[in-house]
Amino acid sequence: MLKFLFLTLSLVLLNTNCLFRPGPCPEIKLSNDTFLINNYMGRWYEVARLKNDTVETGSCVQNDYKLNTDNSFNSTITEYTNTGVNIIKGRMSPTSHPFTFNGSWTGRDGSLNGYLINIYKTDYNTYGVEYSCTNVAGGRNEFMYINFRTKDYSKERLEKILNTIKGSLDITPDLLDMTRKNCN
Repeated sequence: MLKFLFLTLSLVLLNTNCLFRPGPCPEIKLSNDTFLINNYMGRWYEVARLKNDTVETGSCVQNDYKLNTDNSFNSTITEYTNTGVNIIKGRMSPTSHPFTFNGSWTGRDGSLNGYLINIYKTDYNTYGVEYSCTNVAGGRNEFMYINFRTKDYSKERLEKILNTIKGSLDITPDLLDMTRKNCN
């Protein structure tokens, strides 16, 4: 039974683009302001994400959000890998909290993956930080994406954003993959 549980947990971890860390998910404080969903729509360029050594991740990632009439929005992620271009389609549906969405995407392997996604920090015009954490046996699975509105990668801009989340998410630069290096 223990082998089966370990195998199942291993397969779950291998099929997700997340970072497994010990300990429970941190308690995060999201804004109680009104989420300006129309202002969040459009193209975002991923600058950094939490490292994941178990899944091939792309670079030069861009995410296009398009609003639906029910206040959900579609997500089309384009990323470049060693084997070509991946296009990942998903949908984000509203929850009771204005900055939290039920996200579901068709994974690279064709499987459907779903997570609660928090729009942790954003100014709508220049940056957005998306964060998700799920408690699992022995620790937590975390996702975090730092996105800019422009392709311009700036280490100084990234450090400024990391300083705004320091203390609440326990994210340090050594935990990040920089995904916008060498992008046009």
